[in-house]
Amino acid sequence: MRTRWIAGFALTVMACGGGNTTGPSPPPNFSGTYTGSGTVNATSTKPPGSFTTPPTPVTIDLALLADGNYDISTLVKGGGSFAGVVAINAAGVMSFPNFNPAIALQSVGSLFAGLCNTTGAVITPQGSVHDQTATVQLIINGAVCDWGAGKGTQDLRATTVTIQDQGTLP
Repeated sequence: MRTRWIAGFALTVMACGGGNTTGPSPPPNFSGTYTGSGTVNATSTKPPGSFTTPPTPVTIDLALLADGNYDISTLVKGGGSFAGVVAINAAGVMSFPNFNPAIALQSVGSLFAGLCNTTGAVITPQGSVHDQTATVQLIINGAVCDWGAGKGTQDLRATTVTIQDQGTLP
């Protein structure tokens, strides 16, 4: 009886992949230069509204570091850049271990000077690499923007602003 149990267990382990002695596969290497476009999208709910800028050429560079993280830099043609360190898991999801929301809000706030006030807003980064396409977003919740864009009477609204850069490996 005991011999049958051991043989059955051995067959089960082999069927479940227990016979693999090479260990787990190494994580993918996402390094490269991804080219594409970037947009800025603003939305408000009261009253409802949405605005998206025309796409602007963008380059996203990812370089693998010795610790398994990546140097990331984005460069938007005509101005605007971001640089830092990201971790990318095996599924391609980015995390931003050194992200400083106060500095990011200050930088983004200067881009929208005269249109949006980011005091008290919250900024969140997110990103991913999937099918050789890298996407990086900065999402600003709680900005107060003038939807009249300085054309006469102010139209101040609570606004969510999403800055998105997306590129593909050649």
